[in-house]
Amino acid sequence: MNDRPEKTDQASATPDDKVPRRRRMGREQRRAQLVETAVRLIGTAGIHGTTMSKISAGVGLSEMAVYRHFSSKNEILMEADTYLLGRLLEWLECSSEPSVIRRLAEIGERHFDMLSSDLEMFTAPYMQFLTMTQSDDALHRHVARNNARMKERIERMAQEGIAQGSIRADVDTFLFTHEFVGWFLAEDIHCLSDLLDGTFSRSSHLRMLDLILRDIAAPGSL
Repeated sequence: MNDRPEKTDQASATPDDKVPRRRRMGREQRRAQLVETAVRLIGTAGIHGTTMSKISAGVGLSEMAVYRHFSSKNEILMEADTYLLGRLLEWLECSSEPSVIRRLAEIGERHFDMLSSDLEMFTAPYMQFLTMTQSDDALHRHVARNNARMKERIERMAQEGIAQGSIRADVDTFLFTHEFVGWFLAEDIHCLSDLLDGTFSRSSHLRMLDLILRDIAAPGSL
């Protein structure tokens, strides 16, 4: 008779079997992690201060490993700018108001929520790209194209408003787009510089937004 106790699954398990193994990130997940780390660094260290060594240290990889995902720092910076463009486009789509003029008002009112809730991953890095020294290299051309995409989205919205009758037919949509962009960039700058010390006030920005929208609104649409 064999008195030896039978092995159970628990008894036969090795210590390694009991320790959950850390899942390896897929390529797209790792690229997204690197881009988000770069965005955060850009906001704190600036574009020139964001280096491959700092990005790699931020995710716990070697520089060599980072180069397996991105060929250069500029490639990561381009992806970081596109990430920020995505955040902007999400904001421009945040209202489902049928009337375009009222939609623009709602989008403007929600602008501050986006800014104040994410200084680290939106406001600060976005301003770094806006204020970078002008050049004709690939990075600057990429940033310029992304800025153009954002302006095109606003201009199309204004054209939609003219077609539906909530915006006057004689409005210059190109001029309005630049006024609207100038308005939210002014709020970006004041938010970033004044929010942390508690001196930021929205009242003047909301008054300016109201003036810009009333200037283009069709009678009775606001």
